[in-house]
Amino acid sequence: MPIAIMTNRIREVVLAFLAAGVTSGMAHAAYTDDIPSGYSVSALDLRTSQIAYSAATGTLWATVPGSAGFGVGNTLTSIDVASWTIDQRTFIGSEPGALAVSDDGVFVYAGLAGSNSIKRYNTLSGSVDLTIPLGSDAFAGPYFAEDIDVMPGSPETIAVSLRNQGFSPRHEGVAIYDGAQRRPSTTGDHTGANRIEFASSGLIYGYNNETSEFGLRTIAVGADGLSTTAVRGHLISGYGVDIKFDGGYIFSSSGRVIDPVSGVIEGIYDLCGGWCYSGALEPDSAAGVTYFASAAGLDVFDQATFTRISNFDLQGVSGEVKSLVSLGDGRLALSTSTDRVYLLTPVPEPETYALFVAGLGLIAAWRRRAFAA
Repeated sequence: MPIAIMTNRIREVVLAFLAAGVTSGMAHAAYTDDIPSGYSVSALDLRTSQIAYSAATGTLWATVPGSAGFGVGNTLTSIDVASWTIDQRTFIGSEPGALAVSDDGVFVYAGLAGSNSIKRYNTLSGSVDLTIPLGSDAFAGPYFAEDIDVMPGSPETIAVSLRNQGFSPRHEGVAIYDGAQRRPSTTGDHTGANRIEFASSGLIYGYNNETSEFGLRTIAVGADGLSTTAVRGHLISGYGVDIKFDGGYIFSSSGRVIDPVSGVIEGIYDLCGGWCYSGALEPDSAAGVTYFASAAGLDVFDQATFTRISNFDLQGVSGEVKSLVSLGDGRLALSTSTDRVYLLTPVPEPETYALFVAGLGLIAAWRRRAFAA
């Protein structure tokens, strides 16, 4: 579609909202007709531990456990999103799990459960170019990566939530690594941030999803390492709950949305009262929507009003949803317990849905300006 035509159509959508006097508390009747009528589902047989998408390269990455079998297991696997086929498999080490991609798409980090280390894959050279040792404790034994996040704008610096193997609690603190070098100051062990998300190069948010403290942590990043500056209990609650940071807010898989600066619960998506785990989530603040995927289907929520826009019964998708990522243009990828990775393509096709997403983004920006005024 020519850019001028697309821009005019987006402008028409926004003007329709303005003419209708849309505010944050009003229904979305002006654009509900642009919500896709459904999703086409494409399946790829692949047993995965985690998946992650690089918008910079348009590649979906997956860590594949050893149980996937000879020639497939213990690999870092790239998936061509356009053809929905396996692009490349690279042996990465024993039992790869935790996965993160730098924002420039150059480095892919895979934590190993069969070795107390992280492997770094260089997409430019097509090879593993660094092993990051995670260390050990005299009592708890070797440390492993529970979660990994790459510092924004610094592709060679990562934060790692460390865990032990075989003790409870499993948490062994959060550490910062520059290449293979760990900065000296780490956060405390026993009770801490099992899930971590960079908000900026100087700030990390973390959530304790292991013990009933359920603390949301603010962690400062400095030249010497990390320090916990605030712990807020029970803003989010639930064992195994995941968090994602997007657009200045913490989104949780239990449905709660948190302003981490003020410590206020901004809203709750009506999954089941904000207290239960709903498979996987993917916030898209640029589009003003949040996706939740579970055995019950795909829920799409409006971020401004916290209301459900639509629910889709994903025909052909089976098993427990483990991971959900946005591929842009309204497309989504999810992995399940049935050893498959699914591509969800909106109907109508991406070009039409991209227009819808762009329109929602402009509307969200208008709302923010209206609130600020």
